[in-house]
Amino acid sequence: LTKFKLFLHKIFIDKNIAISKAVAKECYEYGVNKVSQIYSGIDTKKFIRNKVGTINEQALNIIDVSRINYKIKGQDILIKALNLCKDKGLKFKCDFVGGVYEYDEDSIKYLKNLTKELNLETQINFLGNRTDIPELLSESNLFVLPSRHEGLGLVVLEAMAAGVPVIASNIDGPAELITHGENGLLFESENYLDLAGKILYLWENKERIAILAEN
Repeated sequence: LTKFKLFLHKIFIDKNIAISKAVAKECYEYGVNKVSQIYSGIDTKKFIRNKVGTINEQALNIIDVSRINYKIKGQDILIKALNLCKDKGLKFKCDFVGGVYEYDEDSIKYLKNLTKELNLETQINFLGNRTDIPELLSESNLFVLPSRHEGLGLVVLEAMAAGVPVIASNIDGPAELITHGENGLLFESENYLDLAGKILYLWENKERIAILAEN
C-alpha cells in the first residue's frame, strides 16, 4: 500500500474485508485494524466434476490458471519443474491460462523464451484469457499453482470443485485451503526440484490422484 492509500484505509474506510487469514494478518502488519475476515467463495455448480479415478492417458494433462506475471504467480517455477519431469521420462501437456498483457508485458516474453530454451514448446501452451475455465479443468488431470504470493487462491477452490487434484506452493493463502497429503499437495515455495518431485510422485502413484481429488 502507498502511504496515501494506507491513510485512507485507516481514517475514512469503515471496514476492510480480508479474503483470508493471510490477508487479515497483512492488514494488521500495516496497522489497518478495522478488518473482518470473510473467505471468498465460488459457485460450485458451474464446475463439471472430473472423474479422475484412473488415468489412462499416455500424457499427464496439467493446467495452471492465473494472470501471466511470473514474479508473483511463479509460472517459471512450474516450467523449470516440467523440464526436470521431461528428463525423467514424463510425457505431459501443460496449459497456462490467464491474462497476458494486462499486468506485466515482459512476463510472457520471458516465459516463452524460457520455454524455448528448455525445448518445451510442443508441450506448453499459453492460452491467454478464457471464459471456459470449467471445461478446461474438466479435461485436466492435475492443477498446479506455483505462486510466490497468493492472498487465498480461488483457482484452487475451482480445481477442487472440478475434482482435479491440486499441487500448490506452501504459502499462506493456499496453505489455508490445502491439508498436505489429504486434499492436495504443497511444495516448498520457489523450489522447482520439490515441485517436480510432487508431480512425478502423482504420476507414479495414480491411485493418490483419485484420493486427493475425492477428499
